[in-house]
Amino acid sequence: MAIRALFSSLVLLSLVQVNAQSVAQWTAWGDAAMVRGDHYGASRFYGEALAKEPGRMSLQWSQAEACRLSDQYDKAGELYEKVQRKDMGRQHPEALRWTAEMQLCTGNYTDARSTWQKVLQKEKDKSSFAAQRAVHALRGCAMADSLNAHPADVTIEHLPEPVNSYASEFGARLDTGGALVFSSLRGELSDEGEVEDTAAYHVALFRAASEGGIWTSALPYPSAAPLNEDRANSAWSSDGRYLYFTRCLVRLAVYDRGAGAGHRQHHRTARVERRLAQHTAHGGRGGWQ
Repeated sequence: MAIRALFSSLVLLSLVQVNAQSVAQWTAWGDAAMVRGDHYGASRFYGEALAKEPGRMSLQWSQAEACRLSDQYDKAGELYEKVQRKDMGRQHPEALRWTAEMQLCTGNYTDARSTWQKVLQKEKDKSSFAAQRAVHALRGCAMADSLNAHPADVTIEHLPEPVNSYASEFGARLDTGGALVFSSLRGELSDEGEVEDTAAYHVALFRAASEGGIWTSALPYPSAAPLNEDRANSAWSSDGRYLYFTRCLVRLAVYDRGAGAGHRQHHRTARVERRLAQHTAHGGRGGWQ
């Protein structure tokens, strides 16, 4: 009983200590997490600070940035919009544009169109990056409306194992025989779930066929899995005779000095076979696209 009471007291004490943290402490933890690149963790810390002071604009901006960089676009959009309404572009002139970007990322094309029009109206220099971005975004909204007006007749099917595994499967293509060719990062695992041969742990092409509605085990394609390279981005020629794919023989580490640390891409998919990406380098269009 004494041990149980002591344990309960310690748990209660820890909860009291957490609840007693000040806004400044939560904010400091959030700032430190941003420096480390832990954007999701930062969003949680800033969220705790905002729970204590919901109306502080500086915290709303900080959490919006953390949410954007951790792919929480819906929450980021709400916060950017709050900052924009309060600030009206004085301290955070990019709040309006980021509101539009987040609305676009979440597929809210009606609100995104309205916000992008405001961005374009506020830009006196129509050749600026923000103005050009608004023009292209408005074209994207129009394209989305056109596609939504004529939805494609598509059936979405969740494939079971062994094709759809706990490994990473992507870039699937059907060959002329109806088999599925895709890229995957697979490796022989130990009993502890760890990759046994890390030297052979590369992205490779695999092929799986369906026989009577049952998918066979995926085999390396077109031959044995490569031991010293990665293979992905497959595409068939128009006549179905040739399979093109990318071979990567080296390990690349990319650091964009101009963009600085903490910048990343935001991807969005449309209802066609296209992937659109935007670069988020501060103040200009340079860097990686």
